[in-house]
Amino acid sequence: MSTFDFVVIGGGHNGLTAAAYLLRAGFGVCVLEQAREVGGGCRTAEVTLPGFRHDLYGVVHSAIRSGPLIARDELGLISRYGLEYVVPDAQLATAFEDGSSLVVHRDVDRTCQSIAKLSPKDADAYPRFVDWGKQVAGLIAKHLFGPVPTFSEMVAQLSATEPGREVLSLLTASTLSVLDHWFEDDRLKATIAKYPINGLLGPDERGTGLLTVLRHTGNHLAGGGYPKGGSGALTEKLAQCVRDLGGTILVERNVERLEVADGRVAAAIVTGGERFAVRHGVVSSLHFQQLYFELLGREQLAPGLVRRLESVRPSSFSSVVVQLALDVKPQYRAAEDIGESLRIEFPDSCAELVRYASDLRQGRLPAKGHPFALCHTRGDPSRAPAGKHTVYLCDVGPRELVPGGLDEWDRVKPQVMERIIQDYRRFTTNIDESTILGRYCETPLDHARANPAFRRGDWAHVAPLADLSLGNEAFPGSTTYRGPLAGLYLCGASTFPGFGIAAASGRSAAAAALHDLGVGDIQATGR
Repeated sequence: MSTFDFVVIGGGHNGLTAAAYLLRAGFGVCVLEQAREVGGGCRTAEVTLPGFRHDLYGVVHSAIRSGPLIARDELGLISRYGLEYVVPDAQLATAFEDGSSLVVHRDVDRTCQSIAKLSPKDADAYPRFVDWGKQVAGLIAKHLFGPVPTFSEMVAQLSATEPGREVLSLLTASTLSVLDHWFEDDRLKATIAKYPINGLLGPDERGTGLLTVLRHTGNHLAGGGYPKGGSGALTEKLAQCVRDLGGTILVERNVERLEVADGRVAAAIVTGGERFAVRHGVVSSLHFQQLYFELLGREQLAPGLVRRLESVRPSSFSSVVVQLALDVKPQYRAAEDIGESLRIEFPDSCAELVRYASDLRQGRLPAKGHPFALCHTRGDPSRAPAGKHTVYLCDVGPRELVPGGLDEWDRVKPQVMERIIQDYRRFTTNIDESTILGRYCETPLDHARANPAFRRGDWAHVAPLADLSLGNEAFPGSTTYRGPLAGLYLCGASTFPGFGIAAASGRSAAAAALHDLGVGDIQATGR
């Protein structure tokens, strides 16, 4: 038996972040990771051919670069460990069947020049839309990396001002209703309407408007970027930080249950019976149902809490990811040079995206997909052999296929992969069988197999609707980072601010634990 001050379950970026802050405050920490290596949803691997490094899940780092972990370099990931980000000027581009295109630059004026080719009226409205979006973001983002007000407190704060009341009006707004208010050109609207789909919800679903405004406005704030060497560079450097601070990281340790004594968490028990006792607590980055129903057990929970946990809405669908190893740099059929953009989308129209999302919600595979593409090697040639390139293609698909369910994905995987590649190739001029050197695909079933926290293929854990951005609890503890038992702390995609690479919940879970121990402000702790 081993004893530590804290055990962290899950070696993804949030778990490692929590561990590092607790270690910095002087506590002994052990990280238990079920896989053969740390990383969770922030991993890079050679899955096509040797020398081609592909990001498997998280591919764009936006929020994390605005938070104190990176902006203030609180753990030295930049100054000591050499973490470096590539942030392209062109954040987003779309190519359409008619040959027209749109490029969203970090600079609003350059973006308007591109929009004006589609609609001068929308180019005139766009700066006002962005200014409004920045105002909305300013009212919400201040809580992203600090204590989260309760939903009632947040509503009261927002109700006191006209801009705040506008934010509240977005609680039930769909993405399409917001876009219809601001713009007329369907191509611009379809460009922005892809955000909720990439977040596993339909653009016509109520409650998606707020996050769409926040995500699109982010292009003109910090912008999206990616670490040199791959997304996994972040978790590799976090793991090194944990070890340098004296922490222990153990892989292939699957936590099967938590031991409870006198109303508090006492130990984590892994497969095979090895026991890891804790003096102060356990920090879990797992899916909330995995933690509560499997590791704790329903018998440890009040009936009302069980009902609440069972009723949390999951994402509407999941993702299908295709990785390509290429012999050439991709070139595109588009009116503008879109190749240097961070992310490239290929939407048809808003109406088509609504039909697409409807099929997915009903478990049907659409005949035609709408993947987005990233070519990280344009800005980071270290990810492939000299002169070669990688492309990440992400489309969405039902978690439960009708008929067949989740297990049906093994049968349809080859045809879906080829369809996604064909959907992409239609917009390129130089991608064909002769230039594709290798390919790899992960379906919702593969996601679930790779990481138990991606429960039934849902890597978002919880449907990312507007009220959750305003402090409404998906389940008790999701915004306070505390479980129902003393010494149990929560982080990861199940908690505020939800899925994505932000490290906010990992830092906040550590802050909650330190506060409960009377240690003080997380910014002031350190050896």
